[in-house]
Amino acid sequence: MGSIEPLQVIKKWKNGKDEVDSILWSTPLQPNLILLRNFYSGLIDSVKVKKTLAAYRIDSSTLKCISSDTSLQILSYKQARTLHLQMLERYNKFLNRDYEIVYDLDTMERDKNVKLPNQKIKTISITYHHCVDNKPVPTTVNVALIPFKGAVNYMDEDLNNNYVIVSKNKSRVFNMQSAKIFVFQQRIAPQFERPNVRIKVLENNEIHTDQIKDGIRYKNLYILGDTIFLTHSSFIVDSIALNGNTAFFKQDFQHQTSIATILPSKFLRQLKSFSTLNYNYLVLDFWGTWCAPCIKALPKLKKLESSLSKGAALISVLYDRKENEKLAFKIFQTNGAKWKQIFNDMLDSSNNLITNYMNISVFPTYMLIKKNGQIIFQDSGEEGLYHLLNLLKKLELVK
Repeated sequence: MGSIEPLQVIKKWKNGKDEVDSILWSTPLQPNLILLRNFYSGLIDSVKVKKTLAAYRIDSSTLKCISSDTSLQILSYKQARTLHLQMLERYNKFLNRDYEIVYDLDTMERDKNVKLPNQKIKTISITYHHCVDNKPVPTTVNVALIPFKGAVNYMDEDLNNNYVIVSKNKSRVFNMQSAKIFVFQQRIAPQFERPNVRIKVLENNEIHTDQIKDGIRYKNLYILGDTIFLTHSSFIVDSIALNGNTAFFKQDFQHQTSIATILPSKFLRQLKSFSTLNYNYLVLDFWGTWCAPCIKALPKLKKLESSLSKGAALISVLYDRKENEKLAFKIFQTNGAKWKQIFNDMLDSSNNLITNYMNISVFPTYMLIKKNGQIIFQDSGEEGLYHLLNLLKKLELVK
């Protein structure tokens, strides 16, 4: 599977009951070409963009494919217990026909979506003009439209009820032991020579997710130079040939079993200041007032917190807007949650926040940290909480 991303809302339609009936979404096919088009049309004026263009010696007069196909628009609507996802020619001029994918919602919910079997993910191949080396080149891409409730949460509840994400796959696949390594590339701009490489790993029929398990850190999205752990070994993706046809791997003899992920001392001191307990283990809960699954999990967290043994503590990290702190306090009160929480401003993109430093992008996310700062567990969603509870029982940290 290629890059997985949420969709941008273009338009919503409501029915006679004032309920959202259908939504028109958009996903970029060439995001940086959109940036360039807006830049050269005067819609944006960015010093950073100017410096980037100058560094790569891009001349606006030579951009022959500025009008290439830049985005794909998707219409979604529910009918009874089915979700209809359509790519229509009237919204996408480069298509030569209409396409539709229909999902049975009962089946999706039974499969819990996060672990949706690959054979149930439906894909459509489309062709559009992609700007490569300053020329519009017909490019075929496999588009998977996936109902995926919980991993992406919008502040607008109507959008959460019509959930869908997209995966656009233009990747090369390499076999490594029992795993498949998907390497996909996205050019930064039409004439940039070196692609931006991203890597996904499929092992035992499951895509690696952002988690820490048995002291080993796994990622949903790897980059060049990252250590990738498989069942029996670890290796580094050293480089990818410019044509994308060859990947160079080297075995990572230094980290044959695990890499200890240590939380920086500044975050550890901050967390300790919020707990009155002399704990050996600390459970972190990353949440937001805008995150419905986070709020839904609070009763289970309350039960967990009350059953924690001496020497273990729970702290929540609120990733939200400053004006929602009072709402977060009220939500905690309503659910009888009395443990401490730290505020992280979601408008602050610096690595001074633990949420940003740890690249937390899925909510809720749960983490278990030792007193010395070693992160021994990280996972997300309802299933992540289930795995956390099992680990706490194994470590005898719950009564």
